Amino acid sequence: MADWKDQLREANYGGAAFGVRSHDRSGGRRIGVHTFVLRDTPFVEELGRQVRRFAIEGYIVGDDYTRNRDRLLGRLEGQSPNAPFSPGRLLIHPTYGALRVVCESFSVRETTAEGRMARFTMNFVEAGVAANPSARGTLVGTIDRNATAQNVAAGDQVVDDMNTVGVPEAVRESAANKLRELANRLNSLDIFTGPAAEVAALQDDITQLLATASTLATAPASLVASVQTTLGRIIAATSNAAGALFAYESLFDIAPTLTGGTGANDIAADENSTLVSNLIGQASVVGAGRAAGRSSFTTQEEASATRTRLSERMDALAGDLSDDAFQALEEVRGAVTNAVPPPGVDLPRLKTIRLQTELPALVLGFDIYGVNTRDAEIVSRNRIRHPLRIPGHNALEVLSS
Repeated sequence: MADWKDQLREANYGGAAFGVRSHDRSGGRRIGVHTFVLRDTPFVEELGRQVRRFAIEGYIVGDDYTRNRDRLLGRLEGQSPNAPFSPGRLLIHPTYGALRVVCESFSVRETTAEGRMARFTMNFVEAGVAANPSARGTLVGTIDRNATAQNVAAGDQVVDDMNTVGVPEAVRESAANKLRELANRLNSLDIFTGPAAEVAALQDDITQLLATASTLATAPASLVASVQTTLGRIIAATSNAAGALFAYESLFDIAPTLTGGTGANDIAADENSTLVSNLIGQASVVGAGRAAGRSSFTTQEEASATRTRLSERMDALAGDLSDDAFQALEEVRGAVTNAVPPPGVDLPRLKTIRLQTELPALVLGFDIYGVNTRDAEIVSRNRIRHPLRIPGHNALEVLSS
């Protein structure tokens, strides 16, 4: 079984992160108790499940705690983004994962004895669903729907904010150069081995991105469509989800190329470069989320590390996003949190062993697992040169089950 500490999620509410000291959950069944004259036992009628409530004692600490405190306060007492039709915000609970809840009440305490720290007591109630809900999709379907919504919000920000009118060519080229960098990065990947038609379609998009970069830099809506369409093809053009995940993550380090100047044109060029870089970053991280939801992980460590990498990338992007794009990205984060790994999947963990003497892989596999069919797994995981002679006194990684 996995260590419970490794299963904990980093808590946040509506994208505002906080630490957790303790948490409680309450619920039960709604019942009607009927009693009758001269009858000793009652009749109990079940009326459905009670509302689930979650009480969390949390904290924010650090030199800049006031900024993070105020961000959490805004989420706790602010109106839900989609109220009244879809009330609630996304709560990432340490043990229950992603939940859509409404903050019913909260209190915050600060003392001079505990400088740089604010303690929160927060009470959440499940937001529920509409009276006539749509059909519930699969975990992967949820990621895909949230990814689509995030792409829309990210594109709207580029269309609204990009500098294209009345600016010199250098300002527009700052955006075009990011498109060329994306295309060249994709061309350098030797991983697109999926169906020939899908690979050809992706290659055609990459070629068009290079050929029309300068033109796209004058038309934000077309630029958005080209970037998101191209990156959206990666999953279909790779032979498996793990390959797609690698491809998306290889784009995470595409960053703005800034002039650092203080003139109006320099500032506009830097803004364009940042907008396009963030567009690529958002499309890449939601694509990685879609790929992660489709991936089959072999160990708990592998799944947890993937979830952490994607969450860290989302955190890095958050500061430059519009409110709509930020909220949409949080929805993707929640869907990935629930799907990686899927609920009920108890993945094996890695453990380290050290042999006292030289052994064949077949013998070692039988000693660990009681079967003679897992020697190849041990050899592959540890890059052993000769399966008949595993050197003694060397540390080896093996699965717990």
